[in-house]
Amino acid sequence: MPATDRGTAAIAPRRQLAWWKKLVFSLVATVGFFLILEAVLAVVGTRPLLYDEDPYVGFSNVVPLFVERTDEGGNRVMETADNRLHLFNRQQFPARKSPGTYRIFCLGGSTTYGHPYVDSTSFAGWLREFLPAADGSRRWEVVNAGGISYASYRVALLMEELVRYEPDLFIVYCGQNEFLEARTYGAMLATPTPIRDVHSRLAGTRVFSVLQRLLRRDAAPEDAASREARDMLPGEVVAILDRSVGPESYHRADLKIDQVLEHYRYSLQRMIALARGAGADIVFVTPASNLRDFEPFKSEHREDLDLVSRDLWLGLLHQSGEAFDEGRFDDTLSLLDQASAIDDRHARLHFLRGRVLVRLGRDAEAKTAFERAVDEDVCPLRALTPMRGIVMQVAAEQRVPCVDFVAMMEQRSEHGIPGADWFLDHVHPTIEGYRLLALELMNEIETLGDLHPDPSWDAAAVDRVTRQHQARLDSRSHANALRNLAKTLRWAGKFEESSRLSIMAVQGLPGDLEAHMMAGDAFWQQGQLEAAEGEYLLAINVDPNALWPLLQLGSLLLEQGETKAAVNYLERAAKLAEDRADPHFRLANALYLLGDLDGARDQYLETLRLVPDWPDAHKNLALIANARGEMRTAISHFERALKLDPQDAACHCELGWLYSARGDSASARDELSLAVLLDPRLVRAWIGLARVEQSVGNQAQAAEMFQRVLDYDPENEEALANLGQ
Repeated sequence: MPATDRGTAAIAPRRQLAWWKKLVFSLVATVGFFLILEAVLAVVGTRPLLYDEDPYVGFSNVVPLFVERTDEGGNRVMETADNRLHLFNRQQFPARKSPGTYRIFCLGGSTTYGHPYVDSTSFAGWLREFLPAADGSRRWEVVNAGGISYASYRVALLMEELVRYEPDLFIVYCGQNEFLEARTYGAMLATPTPIRDVHSRLAGTRVFSVLQRLLRRDAAPEDAASREARDMLPGEVVAILDRSVGPESYHRADLKIDQVLEHYRYSLQRMIALARGAGADIVFVTPASNLRDFEPFKSEHREDLDLVSRDLWLGLLHQSGEAFDEGRFDDTLSLLDQASAIDDRHARLHFLRGRVLVRLGRDAEAKTAFERAVDEDVCPLRALTPMRGIVMQVAAEQRVPCVDFVAMMEQRSEHGIPGADWFLDHVHPTIEGYRLLALELMNEIETLGDLHPDPSWDAAAVDRVTRQHQARLDSRSHANALRNLAKTLRWAGKFEESSRLSIMAVQGLPGDLEAHMMAGDAFWQQGQLEAAEGEYLLAINVDPNALWPLLQLGSLLLEQGETKAAVNYLERAAKLAEDRADPHFRLANALYLLGDLDGARDQYLETLRLVPDWPDAHKNLALIANARGEMRTAISHFERALKLDPQDAACHCELGWLYSARGDSASARDELSLAVLLDPRLVRAWIGLARVEQSVGNQAQAAEMFQRVLDYDPENEEALANLGQ
């Protein structure tokens, strides 16, 4: 090479890396550094914050679920603490897991618990039967750690204890109890969602956890703002429903729903971290609910709905009910859609739409309507629709198995919409539902490589184990569970759902006063009056001085027109409970129908002495006063009744007639107009309006009113005569 070329080469400038290569190199180096640091911290035993705390809530105290004891054979065992048995099944397992044992903890709320039955019929109980029969190569321990009313954040807290007991697998079914406890979330509401998401992801790393702990060490003690950001809950569940009169305590809170859903997602992520930290697998189950045969617990109108719109909405709903009863389902749907255009936040409206759409064969739309009813329920005691997606998304992101129990129930349900064929109430499956879930969970355990079924494990073997297990079940205990569940549903105002369970329960509880009473009520509601009468008589035979069967039988006989027999039972009830208003009111009704106005008046007055604000007692006293020609007294009682119950169309109608008779046309028109607004088919109110218009010379308006009478009563003689027909 020439000298000049060598010199030129020697002084050539050094090439610079492109800026983007520098950036990539820096990022790789930084990530590599933190990965190495993360690995080192893992080796020395540093735990991520995700394992140890929940930024949404804290707990004032933590009571262990299991305590160590010595059994009768002298073995050390872990057993459910006595002070937790009001929420958990009694369970027991060896304190030290023996070789060849596979230990499963089933976690969640009352569905995992096995409510309304017992542990043996829960999916955990079925797993205990199926697993050893399918694979006898190892010892299977299935521990039911489902806690009644337990939400996901309490399940995660419980896992902090359970990871110490050598678990192999956690099965988690939760999501129905997320709204049971009052949580405010405080300052969490002011934190933007992206920041909370980043925090959730970083909390799973050890580097972030070390930095957080170092910062906290130098920080001042927790102040009020910090406590506000993280609610402090008691160590055990204190549900809203347990300290209140029921669903009335709930009110719509859309913003809080979003926070609950975020907290639910975080809790699921935390459970995965806890399980993996213990070297255990985890399987999620999507929370399924009764959509088709269970009305919302509580419905509320839009907050900005004015009184006029509300009255119009109520009128449309009333008309839709009449159309449904008459089998005019297209008209019913049209009326409900008109009501929805006024207010689409009312949960029961969507439930009714779902029922109509099922009748019309539009199952997909019906399912959507039923799901909307669940999501609009102001007392959300069923998992909201988004929760299924959250469970499946978290499971997919973290690569953990997920049993889609929602899809299982849909595939097996009439119209593809889960209902009473698979659920006893709003969320608790039938025994068969629990059994099918256990079988599906076994498939997931097999997929994990932990279950190796014997070649003999086939459909016939499953049927054999099923029959053997069912034969050991205590029928009376199960009937008692159904009766108690029916009582709970009645308390919650779910009379239709309660009736179905009451009839099922009484078959296994002969001679049980309460069961006969509840079955009597159920048969009555279903129109089976003879069967209802029989159940009430059986209840009276059990206890002749029981108040409720006497009251109910008397009222049933009254409805059947057997007034004298009804008076006999109601008089006995009134004597047994002189200080209770209801027996006096029912006896007054019977005496009124017998024509004993003096006796009826005395009993209505006694009712009002005990309960002054009883609208129907005032209304019936008004009718008695009117029959005696005591107009002023009658008007006074009608006015009092309407102050207590302004939606009573018949009461507005009768008061309007009295005002008309007194010559007060303006007041009469007002009352009668309200009556037809509340009940457009109330013929007597239309006739009253027509007469008022005639009395003031408005013949054209009177003719319109009489025409409306004929719309509902084509044979009405007064309307025909006035219209010259």
